[in-house]
Amino acid sequence: MTGAVVAVYLLTHEENIRLDQSQLVQLYRDCGEERAEQALADAIENIAVILMRLERLGPHGSLTEIADLATQLASYARCCGMVDLARVSEHVKNAAAQIDLAALGATLARLGRIGDHSMAAIWAPNDATV
Repeated sequence: MTGAVVAVYLLTHEENIRLDQSQLVQLYRDCGEERAEQALADAIENIAVILMRLERLGPHGSLTEIADLATQLASYARCCGMVDLARVSEHVKNAAAQIDLAALGATLARLGRIGDHSMAAIWAPNDATV
């Protein structure tokens, strides 16, 4: 096949992260700056741990455990105003409940990306969409 041109495509996943600033404002209003920052740090630490556990489990792990972890993750994400992370966590939970391994693999991969970007956006809110 002389002279053939081969096209190579690179797929990139760019996610715009949305934060619910009103949730963060309410947290600071209710707790005060010091306690709110500690609560936020604790929640983000829990989010990071859950994301690592989900990554280790992968789409072939215990579906019950995946669904439970996704539910916990959604709760932490909502408390921090991480709208997209909470939504994608629900998608992971639903894919696990429906035993849809293809969807579960895809949503777990997206969850990892959204999780990383959401945690970074909390500390640099100017990079996120409100």
